[in-house]
Amino acid sequence: MMRPTARLLFKHPRVFTPSRALSTSFQTATNEDVIAHCDQYLAPYYADVIPIAVEKTQGPFITSVEGASYFDLNGGYGACRFGHNPSQVVSAAQAQMDKCSLPSRGYMNPMLGTLGEKLANIYKDVLKPRNGAVNPQIATKVGGGDACDYAIKLALKWGVDKKNIPDGEQIIILFGGHDLFHGRMISCLPPNMGDDAMSKGFAQTGMGFPHKVLSVFNSIEDIEKIFKTHGDKIAGCMGEYVLGEAGVRIANPEYLQRMRELCDETNTLMIADDVQTFASTGNYSPSQHPVFEGYNVKPDVVVIAKALTSGVTPGSVIIADREVQGVMGPGTDGSTFGGNPVMCAASLATLNMIETDKLFDELDVIGGKIRGTMLAAQKKNPSIVDVRGLGAMLAVEFDTEANATKAKYALASVGVGLSADESEISGLRVDGVRLKATRGNILRVSPTLMSDEEVDMLCKYLYAGLV
Repeated sequence: MMRPTARLLFKHPRVFTPSRALSTSFQTATNEDVIAHCDQYLAPYYADVIPIAVEKTQGPFITSVEGASYFDLNGGYGACRFGHNPSQVVSAAQAQMDKCSLPSRGYMNPMLGTLGEKLANIYKDVLKPRNGAVNPQIATKVGGGDACDYAIKLALKWGVDKKNIPDGEQIIILFGGHDLFHGRMISCLPPNMGDDAMSKGFAQTGMGFPHKVLSVFNSIEDIEKIFKTHGDKIAGCMGEYVLGEAGVRIANPEYLQRMRELCDETNTLMIADDVQTFASTGNYSPSQHPVFEGYNVKPDVVVIAKALTSGVTPGSVIIADREVQGVMGPGTDGSTFGGNPVMCAASLATLNMIETDKLFDELDVIGGKIRGTMLAAQKKNPSIVDVRGLGAMLAVEFDTEANATKAKYALASVGVGLSADESEISGLRVDGVRLKATRGNILRVSPTLMSDEEVDMLCKYLYAGLV
């Protein structure tokens, strides 16, 4: 079987000079053609783009315009946790699109109330009780960033209405420290951390705007110091229980429990950014994972997105008790596309699929096999210094960026040259594994749902590429 040679590296910038227009057909385009086309017309803000142009996705696989297929361990940054294009979700979204796609929030729609009830029943076990009970309500947005923006607005308003903080003096603690990531909205950016491209040049000097303070991740001493210094002005504490962009770093239960205590003492909202961790740790929320069992770490507010709609359509939700959501009265927020019926249909199909097919159990098994493979590779490769993660949210850390890069490119072509018996599965000839690095020396391993046979082949590829 003849297959195109995988292109791994391209030089930038390049001028787009294709022999034909790409806007109508990609049948004879190369990766380099498509990337050059995009470079010409897209703003250059995206970093570390994997140098292939994806034309088709299927289950755990991506296929480039050149016909080369790979295991996808980027997984839409967790959005495609249940595989690319899951049929139940695609069918539900298509059926709803044929019926009613966007009446706007100028009207109510029955799908929105159904989704709200479903999530309220799930998150009764996730949120911290208020006055002995939990009565969840939802707010809907489009992406994880604007959902985190809503959560910050919610905390700011809570600070004014419930803590009598003068408007403009509220403080938000970001407890991911220098490794945080809450999207790219201005309100979610960290105070300027020096040369960090995410915050430098965006008016985030000093405490930034709104006023934000970084807490050293997993430092009880630091979080206590911040509350002692700013306690009467702190409106909310926001962070991830598992830092995704930082290379899958897990919060210490004692750290989160102490933060919970400080929030309770000062009537401050504790906000869990579960945008990337939703369903990824083998739970709806990482706060439900056994690693936190026995600790008081339940949040007041939860932000979810990505895998909620299985990557089929954008959608995000902010869940909090009725008392908390109540500070956001009419006119305080809104969203044209947030909570649209197609997003609701995709979300409901995803939630039903999780329950009926026991997908959390399957993800735990897949994550366990992959983690075991990476631990075995670590014994053979001294440049691997750590393997970590929860559920299907994993990472492998190398001693240097050069060794991580070497492994990344070895994985990309690990299947090239193998026999058909060794490299063909699910109707595809699989060239290798695609994934992204973070912090230079860490490879994020974000598998999707897949069959037993597929995960077995993936583990063989991973071991061969890592050792």
